[in-house]
Amino acid sequence: NTLTNTLSSIKNFIKLRPEIISKSDKRLYRLFGTIAARAEEFNSVQLSVSAHACMVIEKRLKTKSVQFYQVLTQVALSKLESFKILHVSVFIIPLAWAQVQLPRILLDIFTQTTIRNIRAVNVQYIYDMFHAFVQIGVRSSKLYTELFPILQDKFASFPFEEKIDIVSDVATIQKEITDMELNFLPLFAAINSHGNIYCIPTSSHLYLTKLIWSFAYAKIQVPNKLYQSTLTTSTSKIQAFSIQHLILTAWSFATTLDSEKMTCERFFKAFVHRLNETLEYRQNLNEKDIVHALWSLALVGYPESAIFDTLSHALLPHISSSSGSNDSLNRFELSLIYLVYLHYRFTFSEKTCPLEKYADNLRIAYLKVEPFPSKLQRDLSASLEILGTPSHSFDYIDHGLLLHIAFPKKRYAIIVHGPSHFHMYYKSEPRLNATGHFKLRLLRHLGWALTNVYYYECEHKQPQDLQNFLQKKIPKATLENLS
Repeated sequence: NTLTNTLSSIKNFIKLRPEIISKSDKRLYRLFGTIAARAEEFNSVQLSVSAHACMVIEKRLKTKSVQFYQVLTQVALSKLESFKILHVSVFIIPLAWAQVQLPRILLDIFTQTTIRNIRAVNVQYIYDMFHAFVQIGVRSSKLYTELFPILQDKFASFPFEEKIDIVSDVATIQKEITDMELNFLPLFAAINSHGNIYCIPTSSHLYLTKLIWSFAYAKIQVPNKLYQSTLTTSTSKIQAFSIQHLILTAWSFATTLDSEKMTCERFFKAFVHRLNETLEYRQNLNEKDIVHALWSLALVGYPESAIFDTLSHALLPHISSSSGSNDSLNRFELSLIYLVYLHYRFTFSEKTCPLEKYADNLRIAYLKVEPFPSKLQRDLSASLEILGTPSHSFDYIDHGLLLHIAFPKKRYAIIVHGPSHFHMYYKSEPRLNATGHFKLRLLRHLGWALTNVYYYECEHKQPQDLQNFLQKKIPKATLENLS
């Protein structure tokens, strides 16, 4: 009790007067050492309070004694049954902050305790608790479905930086837990309406870029003013980014572009300069970083081939020549490389792409991740036959690219854009995303005339209504020519 109370007192003192303690104060670390040595004597309350107090102190000192939290975690395993919901919320926050690898049994029991006692959760800790569960890797749809309404109710009261952390966490779990549907659009709307969003100093560039990452992960259209503001800040602070964060930021800007027209030339020129520096000095750049960098540059139509050559050569050792997948790159990543390869072929047609050797294997990987025909696509195909155009091909493939309804001899196709080709937007109908625009650009390079059909225009229409829709969508002269 004395040890725990002493630690709590120090925590409260330095909140008021942070200058009273320093990293060189050996007494503090002796206290940490004593607590770790006697941790077995602590009950669940004392463990939780001690861990939380140490975190507050170390945040002030900008230190992180990971081994100390690991000791408390091991002791907690023998006392799991005594942890109440308040102790869980207080204990799990410092463990997540210290990035301690938690045993599966501890995660499971803490998760179940929280779900069972959700109404007893202290709202004072709701933000930290939600953030902690996301950071330590808990991916329970039931947990977040229960916590999210409480978080949403309190969202307006959180500081702006915490709001950004929340939307970042929500976007992460929404992307990784496929069976969960959270109504997170109001959170993004609230963020965008925040009066100070465009007044964040450039020293806080990571907050703005984290926000862009969140929009990209959640597949939500970034409002133009926010996009341009973040783009300007990121360009001016580009040397402050780690190369991994910079690649993620470039991917976010590329995937949230609202049109085919490139609007971020200055950023991507600076991005390419940093990439060349990184490769020149042989700094860490793993194969997944390279894939994301290549994909970002292809999406925005970067006009210089040299960086594509450099990154492609760096990626070649990681691409298997005998199969569509390997240990270092998954099938989806290989499919992205195939689209980059097509972009290179069509944009720099006078040159030979370094990926040419593996084109067949990459195309196979791409075709394996393409979705099966949807009911809407089949219904549209049937409606065309009724309208007198039976000569079309269903799911025609050209250079590995799938055309849902194609007339190969006429080089004409109808492209049905499903939800994956769209950003969500909280002010208007969905907008075609950068990936959708990119695939259309590739098909036009191949000489196809295209009519775009968007899922929300006709997904609930009856057969007769679909026929009427197609007659309005396709010019009469084109329809007669196809017939």
